[in-house]
Amino acid sequence: MRRSKKHCKFGESKADIRIISKGKETGEAIENSFPCFFSYVFDSDEVAQLKDWKQTRFDVERGDIEDIIHDIYSEIIFMIYAKELVVRNIFIQMNKHVKVIAETANTEKFKDCLRGEIKAITYHNLNIIKGNNNVILDLTFDV
Repeated sequence: MRRSKKHCKFGESKADIRIISKGKETGEAIENSFPCFFSYVFDSDEVAQLKDWKQTRFDVERGDIEDIIHDIYSEIIFMIYAKELVVRNIFIQMNKHVKVIAETANTEKFKDCLRGEIKAITYHNLNIIKGNNNVILDLTFDV
């Protein structure tokens, strides 16, 4: 099931894409940042026509939260632009290890599904604000 964009928004940035999201904890805040990422990268009408979705799993090494976020999005960007997979949703499990489950589809019409290109997530302006009841992420992507 796709998450709505109600927990993320685009921020102001001159040359990059900036996404701000929130969640009850860090994993949820990362998950909630993905709908904005998805809407920038993919044409939702083309993606809606795809079938045969599968779960693609990968692990990220535990470390600083900045590194975890960077590694998750670096792997997703690799999956999209190197493996030509459409990624429509992500789920994060942060326990002893960080496990990511991505809903992916492989299609011959991959190029038709693309809307924009994101080259990388940056450490520049990466902010994590932990409040009493939520976590706010401020992420910047190089386009």
